[in-house]
Amino acid sequence: IPQAARCFASTFVHGEILAHAVSLSQYDMIEFAHIFLEYLAIEGMSWCVVDEVSGDCIAFLLIDDYVAPSAEAIASGVLERMEQATPLGLGLVFGFLEEMKVACLAKLEEVGHTPARGEIFHIIAVGADPISRGRGLTMKLIGRAYFECLEAGYTSAVMEAT
Repeated sequence: IPQAARCFASTFVHGEILAHAVSLSQYDMIEFAHIFLEYLAIEGMSWCVVDEVSGDCIAFLLIDDYVAPSAEAIASGVLERMEQATPLGLGLVFGFLEEMKVACLAKLEEVGHTPARGEIFHIIAVGADPISRGRGLTMKLIGRAYFECLEAGYTSAVMEAT
């Protein structure tokens, strides 16, 4: 988790438009990233690519269930620790994403469908460190995610892009 957290924090603050808008730094993100990845490890739906020579995480794909966190994640207390460690600027970003999620789920309910846990997976973030870009790693991770999630019974996906 420590290497993946560093890769995620660095990639997020350098490549995410919203991170620039709220002036997030890698330092701001690192504690949150560790706890966030602990949560995602419990959910068991995320992947990272590790360089065979250096052992460093060079690319990642972060996924969770769009409808609800697992009972195990709730019971572990990781969600509360994650909330406490969320940098102010990132809290604004998460607030915006939560509004979008509520609206999306409400639209589905308007047409008579109430999604359940295990139906919609959420691609939270995908990225590669600067020296590994251009190798198709993120596209391979996305392909793997779709395959694995469909195999697990998911029927839909959500991914926000900025």
